[in-house]
Amino acid sequence: MDVRDLCRRVTFDEVIFLLLRKRLPNESELKGAKCYVQNEFGRFCERNVLQMGKLLQTSDPLELIRIALLQLSHQAEAEAEVGAEAESHSGDDPVFNYLKILAASMKLLLRWDHHSQLVSPPMQDYADLSSFLIDAYPMGGREKDSQGRSKQQDGAEDINGSLGSNEPKGKVVTPHLWRGEKIKLLNAFLLCMCEQGINENTFFVRMLSSVQHHNYFSLCISASTFYIDAFRNVDLCHSLDAFLRFVVPSIGSTKQGEHSQLRKHREPEGVQLRQGDHLDDAIGAPPPPNVDFFFHKGNSYREKNAIIKAHLTEYCNNTCQNNLQCLKHFEQVEEFFLKNQNRYASCYYYPLLIFHILSLPLPLLPSVFFIMRLLSFTAHRQEQIGNNKLVKYAGVYKRSRKSKIPSWALQCRCYYCHYCHYCSI
Repeated sequence: MDVRDLCRRVTFDEVIFLLLRKRLPNESELKGAKCYVQNEFGRFCERNVLQMGKLLQTSDPLELIRIALLQLSHQAEAEAEVGAEAESHSGDDPVFNYLKILAASMKLLLRWDHHSQLVSPPMQDYADLSSFLIDAYPMGGREKDSQGRSKQQDGAEDINGSLGSNEPKGKVVTPHLWRGEKIKLLNAFLLCMCEQGINENTFFVRMLSSVQHHNYFSLCISASTFYIDAFRNVDLCHSLDAFLRFVVPSIGSTKQGEHSQLRKHREPEGVQLRQGDHLDDAIGAPPPPNVDFFFHKGNSYREKNAIIKAHLTEYCNNTCQNNLQCLKHFEQVEEFFLKNQNRYASCYYYPLLIFHILSLPLPLLPSVFFIMRLLSFTAHRQEQIGNNKLVKYAGVYKRSRKSKIPSWALQCRCYYCHYCHYCSI
């Protein structure tokens, strides 16, 4: 199966087994993994992490996850010193180590949304990552005001009234409108992007993994720091708002009426999901901020973006016209930067739109990127350990002369390594 088939046939949780054990799980293994995540929800004490975050004056979701990783790293070192690995259900199994981080991260993300009330996460059984996130934020969650205080999204209290243009009169609207379509889109996004992490600065992560005294969770701390630094100076809410308000100069006055309609109905499913300050639209508006982050000179994400846009188009066609208008506008902005600045959409451009139309809080995007890319980091670490490979430079592997290269590896197009199991997917 290629990536396109995986996006439609399996869930992200099944791909965890595919990348870490090189095969899809059977029903028993998948059920065991779900039970393990559910049990970790109960074992992980997130209040300690929140208290530490309060002392450090940070409420950033990924910063809190890094604190949790530090806690898990200390626990792993303590267990190693007393020889308690045998007492652990997961031991050194990379699948269960990853699931432990996944469970802790999900619980922290829920606490981040509700931490002012200290509301416990939902008690429903964990099914898979995509459905868990969609069910956790049926109406977009909360966002922060200019003083950093949590506030409810406008329109969330009157969702039924705001959906009048999209839903038949008299129909009872639930917060889980189009739930199945949302899960399919989010799952495709997670699967499509999770194994692309090798294109980023993984040399430092691989170097750490080759140091014996660094445990797996210490490696994860370094990976989380990479994404914290990557998103540090990027205001995702402001960027989304700017892209949605941006009027492509080439279509200017001929599309002004259409753009005004997009501005009026740009929030998906009738929910006024405001991600930034609303300014008066103007033809020839300045380019959105952080353009270098969302558009690159290289086109390394062309295939992945094509897959994501196909799923976005399918989702928008199956939901409402407003979502389709948002997608069309994003494609016009992408075309403008390609024709006028020779820039291509990066892996962060369309995820803005995905989180927007799925009503997922944008501050969670860096955390979701870290969680899904951590799977790729873990898989490459296992590949390095299993094949006794040594990092030479820039992430290029130096293999033993006795190692035999498979025939399919001669056609490998992976930039950073001569061959890896991703190429066989």
